[in-house]
Amino acid sequence: MTKHYILQHAVDEFAHFGYEGFSTNKFSQKIELNKATIYYHFKDKKNLYQEVLLYLSENNTDGVTRLMGSEMNSRRKLEGYIRLYVQSIKKHPQIVPIGLRETANYGSGIDDIFAREIARDMEQLETIIAGLPLKAKYKKYKAHEIKAFISGTVKTYYAMQRSSAFQKSQRADGEILDHIGSFVTDCLLDALCEDKGE
Repeated sequence: MTKHYILQHAVDEFAHFGYEGFSTNKFSQKIELNKATIYYHFKDKKNLYQEVLLYLSENNTDGVTRLMGSEMNSRRKLEGYIRLYVQSIKKHPQIVPIGLRETANYGSGIDDIFAREIARDMEQLETIIAGLPLKAKYKKYKAHEIKAFISGTVKTYYAMQRSSAFQKSQRADGEILDHIGSFVTDCLLDALCEDKGE
């Protein structure tokens, strides 16, 4: 219970302050637990951050594994893959600021454990892409290029729609995410594939 409580609150703190701005002292005061309790459950700040990353990716990772085991064709799997990504952001919108910070810092906060999760995700996406009827000019594209388009477009669009610096959207967060998820899916399938069906 205490570990989960710490983890849930740490998600918000890392989303708000980033890894560098996160203070264990301030965090322990905010959640009214002493630092010894936090360090009992998490070795250090870096370990807490890695656990936050794994926690945020957990639902998406499990969903993609189930998707890969399904009998759907690759087109439907890509649609499902993007839908799962959007659903994970709906559940944990903190993914957006944390993910954008990690991207801006070239993944400097990612350790070997989370890197293995990313590699697994790339292998699964590569399998989906390999089953698509790709146009000749896209046959050499790798999973990380497709993932960059998906992740970058969804996160940036969502952040812009939520920002007061732009004309803030009147749509609910779920609608914003569903819209951009459909847009990204349509763009990718229209651009990459020879035809509409498989």
